[in-house]
Amino acid sequence: SYYEEKQALVDNETYVKLSLEEYRRLRRKGANKAIPSMCVLVVKPDENLNPHRAKSRIVVLGNQDDRPWSKGDKYAPVLQYSSLRLLTSMAVEKRRRLQQGDAKNAFCQGTLPADETTIIKPPPGDPDAAPDEYWLLKKCLYGLARSPRHWFDLISSTLRDMGMQPSSHDPCLWIGHPSDKSDTSSASTSTSTTEPPLHLGIYVDDFVYFSESDEVERRFERLLASKIKVDFMGTVNWFLGSHFEWADHADGALSVHISQSAYAQHLVERYKLDSSNYNPHATPYRSGCPIDSIPPANIDELDKWFVQRRDNYRSLIGGLTWLATNTRPDLAPVVSFLASYNSCPAAQHWEAAKYVVRYLRSTVDHGIAYHSASSSDTSAYVHFPFPHDKEAYSDAVKPAKDDMHELSAYTDACWGSQLGNTVPDGDEVEMWKFRSMSGFIVMRCGGPIAWKSVRQDRCSRSSCEAEIRATDEGIKEVLSLRARCADMSLTDANRPTPVYNDNQGCVDWSKTTSTKGLRHLNIRDCAVRDSIQAEEVSIHHIQGVINPADIFTKEMKDGLHFRTLRDSFMMSHEAFRAFVRESQVQVSASWVSGITLTCL
Repeated sequence: SYYEEKQALVDNETYVKLSLEEYRRLRRKGANKAIPSMCVLVVKPDENLNPHRAKSRIVVLGNQDDRPWSKGDKYAPVLQYSSLRLLTSMAVEKRRRLQQGDAKNAFCQGTLPADETTIIKPPPGDPDAAPDEYWLLKKCLYGLARSPRHWFDLISSTLRDMGMQPSSHDPCLWIGHPSDKSDTSSASTSTSTTEPPLHLGIYVDDFVYFSESDEVERRFERLLASKIKVDFMGTVNWFLGSHFEWADHADGALSVHISQSAYAQHLVERYKLDSSNYNPHATPYRSGCPIDSIPPANIDELDKWFVQRRDNYRSLIGGLTWLATNTRPDLAPVVSFLASYNSCPAAQHWEAAKYVVRYLRSTVDHGIAYHSASSSDTSAYVHFPFPHDKEAYSDAVKPAKDDMHELSAYTDACWGSQLGNTVPDGDEVEMWKFRSMSGFIVMRCGGPIAWKSVRQDRCSRSSCEAEIRATDEGIKEVLSLRARCADMSLTDANRPTPVYNDNQGCVDWSKTTSTKGLRHLNIRDCAVRDSIQAEEVSIHHIQGVINPADIFTKEMKDGLHFRTLRDSFMMSHEAFRAFVRESQVQVSASWVSGITLTCL
């Protein structure tokens, strides 16, 4: 694998060899001293995290580069995960499957500027290197501080030359009509205004794209392959550690299920909990033992048991965070609670974290899904009554067909602490534990695009105040998504995005300009009203029992309610396949409640 890597650098003309005398001559002219390099050997896993192939990578020890690069010199953006989910929902809406590509040796394709003379030493142990051999880099190598920036500049200029334009709000989200500007023939330069555009998302050297036209996709692939070395891998199956399962319905509709079941199973096995009992009624919370009620441990760097527990705890929380920010919104609140104790986890915090892994054991194949011919599961859950709970739906209205693929948001807050009566009277409690939890979820095409569970910055004086701050938190994400939708020429930004909240006081306050009783609110929270008057959002009231954002605000003691809310915006593999087998677009396929509703 080492010879394969080195030959790829030679074929790419990445460097030229220097003798000791040539190196000294360059040093006298002001070149920086040679930077050490090394060879990193890894075993690449397959989709099930099993060993697949050996891989070598020659990298530079960029931390030993003496040049004082600023953050701006080194920064290179990557695709936001919410943008990836937005792009997926866009493809599903148009009944198109995302396509995937990968730039080969991406960082080695960027050319170094003339004023960045960089000399490195060959990796130790290179069997072909002479004793006094040096390499003068013509192109970038992995490990150099500015390699990510040079690659991003290269791919950006390449895409612009093809007629693509980046989003103003996510520089890794692109839209345009790819064409070859160097070809002056009328066939290549007269791009039809009626031709559908191509949408593209880039994450370092991996990218996904789609267009409503097969011809546009083929043209993009042909043009990009002529400019950089790239592999096109067809329909997305695995991207950034997430598995995409695509399914066609009998009526031509398209659905996709996104999960991280392999990584979830890896976490379960890593912490030796794969033999724990499977419990379909599990939740991530232990009954009667709120996480905030557990006293933090005393920080003692000399206590090896504490240091070991803290390292293991941080590692586990990091793994859970990776799931919670990608495909497992049901883990967002418990991860938020547990992460508050990263610096001082007690033994009971460790047990609480492992309890989440036990929950993961029972829900390892859960993920999020998008559908081209159904409204949001959550919209149906909000607007249509359960047979046993009709009184909660007195203001229910069936969603219009035009609303089925557009953004909708749900916000909620839990006023005060999570402690209840679990802390004995007289015990001192940290002030931050009395702050409310804010939560929101933004839906599109039947699945969540963005979600968050976060503790508020200050203690709220009333439930209304807590809800206003939660609504502000959700609207900030809605505005960001609306801006990206506008950049992608979506209709979502053409009318106010509905935002639902279960506090009537918050809804009434948002729709007026009166400040009586809430004069102390920060101007930031009044931005909610500003967004309403600008017709960017509209605030609506729903009953708390059917607000899906409720799941992000507390440690739910009612397991049935937790699972009902979770399954309104998540699906297991089994439920997804059953949903597809029916071939009749029924939003109830993802629910454990048993309700059967058909979208008209």
